[in-house]
Amino acid sequence: MSPLDHPDAQALLADAVLTPEAVRGCRDRLTRFLERYLPRFYRAEQRANAALVIRGLLSGLQRKTCEPIAVEAVKTELGVSKQPVMEALRRLSADGLVEIRPQVGCRVPTYTSEEVADFFMIFAGVDSEATAIAARRATAEQLAELVAINDEIGALRDSSDASERLHGYRMLNRQFHGVILTMTHSTMVDRTVSRLWDMSDMLINSTGISHTMADELSARHADHEEMIAAIRRGDPRAARRHARTHILRNASVSDITSVRVAEPGGA
Repeated sequence: MSPLDHPDAQALLADAVLTPEAVRGCRDRLTRFLERYLPRFYRAEQRANAALVIRGLLSGLQRKTCEPIAVEAVKTELGVSKQPVMEALRRLSADGLVEIRPQVGCRVPTYTSEEVADFFMIFAGVDSEATAIAARRATAEQLAELVAINDEIGALRDSSDASERLHGYRMLNRQFHGVILTMTHSTMVDRTVSRLWDMSDMLINSTGISHTMADELSARHADHEEMIAAIRRGDPRAARRHARTHILRNASVSDITSVRVAEPGGA
């Protein structure tokens, strides 16, 4: 929330009359407000920035299960104290993205093959429903943005560098699905499914299967094309089916689980 949106700030603005006397009369109240609330906004921003950096460590790098997360490195990168970093870690721990061990430190959590399989089944169901909603609500501008991102993914196939293909796909794929969540025009859907995407990224990295994605760009690009076509037609059933298949591909390419792609009934 912006400081100007706070009720105390709004009251000050309502009282403000641009005369020297009015300004002097409000000065003490404004000073007390800033002294009281600005540190809170600053700490909240620090915590959010720390969470963003740690999410990047979990989703953008190859981190194995049980690998420690360097709190000091995050502190140094952000130039903040330990408190906002630990607050961010506690929030991420509540989402299952990190494991905090008292007196020991933080690490990437370990999940069983069955837990990973269960997650991808749930994730596929939720994300596919979000994609079905997007098919009903997408705007022409959003669809154009989706097409442009997938064109960039298609261009990655020409790269001979597997690590470049992998990094490019991971970043662009998250953007692609982020646009689909925006198409739902629902803050609740966007926030909820984004958290599942964070978990998916962490699991793919920590289980070491992401290297296979570099060699599957054509199949994944084709998945996206099917989803785009369904959204363009305003066909929620097809959008749901193709999104589900796409998500479960993440599980099917790995050795940690074998998830059968079953099409749900209903429109």
